[in-house]
Amino acid sequence: MAGVIAQRYGVSLFEAAKEEDLLDKIREDLGLAEGLIKENPEFLRLLETPMIPKEERRKVLEQALGQAVHQYTLNFLDILVDRGRISLFYEICTEYRRLYDEDKGIQEAEVTTAAPISEALEQKLRKKLEEITGKTIRLSCKVDAKLLGGVVVNIGNRQMDSSVKSRLEELGRQLAAIS
Repeated sequence: MAGVIAQRYGVSLFEAAKEEDLLDKIREDLGLAEGLIKENPEFLRLLETPMIPKEERRKVLEQALGQAVHQYTLNFLDILVDRGRISLFYEICTEYRRLYDEDKGIQEAEVTTAAPISEALEQKLRKKLEEITGKTIRLSCKVDAKLLGGVVVNIGNRQMDSSVKSRLEELGRQLAAIS
């Protein structure tokens, strides 16, 4: 249920931001607010505490973020505090970013290799994935020595696995089928 509620808030914020031509600014503001909350987890707990009057919680929010974020973002956060939904903040941010990326044609891709790759190779890989998908790729790279060599690319719900480990496993299955 919380996921559905967070999704609704995320969609509402995204649609309003798009209508006001504030997509980038709201995304930036949400990142700033997330950073503040991650650095100070007690800040979120304070905003969630029903024993503290809503007006006091709003003042704290205004003091912490009022000068740093757009009034639109501050109003949205006020609504979350007022309706007791601030605990869904991270999920709402995730939904907003998903919609933002979809609107801007950005696709997340995760590349896993057995050893770190050079920046030049990373750029080449990003360019190739952009050609394949027709989208701007936001690439994150991981290292997993268990792969032995090769690369595994996860993009959306697709996986391209050309690792040595997967090839050896496939060879093992083929040999087992022969026996």
